[in-house]
Amino acid sequence: MLVLIMVGCTPALFAQGPLSFGELKSAYEAGVKSGASDYEAALRSAAEKYTAEMSDLADELQKLGDLGSVIWIKEELDRFGAMGVIAEKSLAPKPAPMRTMQLRYIEQRREADALKSKKIAALSYVYLGKLDKLVQKYTNLGQKDWASKINVEIERVKSSTAFMSAISAINRVGGESTLPVNVKAKVVQGNVALAEKGAFVIAENNGFSMIDGDRENYTARSGYAWARAPAKFMISLPEAHMLSRLRIQFMDSDGSAYQYKVSTSLDAESWQPLVDRSSGVWTGLQEHKFQARAVQDIQIEGLFNSRGPHICIVEVEAYCK
Repeated sequence: MLVLIMVGCTPALFAQGPLSFGELKSAYEAGVKSGASDYEAALRSAAEKYTAEMSDLADELQKLGDLGSVIWIKEELDRFGAMGVIAEKSLAPKPAPMRTMQLRYIEQRREADALKSKKIAALSYVYLGKLDKLVQKYTNLGQKDWASKINVEIERVKSSTAFMSAISAINRVGGESTLPVNVKAKVVQGNVALAEKGAFVIAENNGFSMIDGDRENYTARSGYAWARAPAKFMISLPEAHMLSRLRIQFMDSDGSAYQYKVSTSLDAESWQPLVDRSSGVWTGLQEHKFQARAVQDIQIEGLFNSRGPHICIVEVEAYCK
């Protein structure tokens, strides 16, 4: 398995305490740059390993007198050196060591792409969440110019190629899962649905609020993620966990009651129902206990709000015990 370490592109980058807008922006840009650099380095390493393995195989086959395979490998390495990718039409025509090496490289690249997307999305959501809090702060202080400037930055990030590409890759339907067939789900103490633990959210507005660890400080106007119903909110954990309890804090400052569903997944594609509250009225903190299951992705589908058109979620907590 290809190991991609993106130290500068983790939410921990922002764990050092309150930062100014300029410092946050610099930290974010440095994280994106560092993540891209680490990603490219990982791909180079995988390519070098693939080329070396193929060359060694060619030497062995030449000793055995299999000149046809040796010529094929030489042509493949020339093509790979020029293009840097392995297209399906370039795969070895039959089950053979060459094909095994090619498929291994393709899987390593797929894993690297998926991990890069998750890291960039996580970094961006942490950054956007902190910017949103700065907007609230400057708005409350009457410093509208600063609030406006930060809102421009929020829109810039949301429309950036890096962020949009990451979200598109995560949401893409029909692609092959990058998870191993035999998933090993972790069992740990405490809430695992936290940005500081590597979780991230896909939500229409202010998704970071759902995983910032604060379900107490909210009002009818701030402190929650929101989207027009029907709306989906997805939390992705950095690794699969054996979960058995979920808590959802809905915004209830205005007396809102909700209808919703919850499902879980290991690959953000195949979803298993967990909770169906599409009838009745549910408000405030909702706790769900269930038989332990392996989970990496949690999806909340907001169906109805008794007080308005939006689904408003303050916090989501997920526990193994």
